[in-house]
Amino acid sequence: MGVGPAPQRHPRGRVPDRYG
Repeated sequence: MGVGPAPQRHPRGRVPDRYG
């Protein structure tokens, strides 16, 4: 899911969705 215009942050994390 980290292929958007900006790195989305997980609701339970502070890092990009990629590292979620």
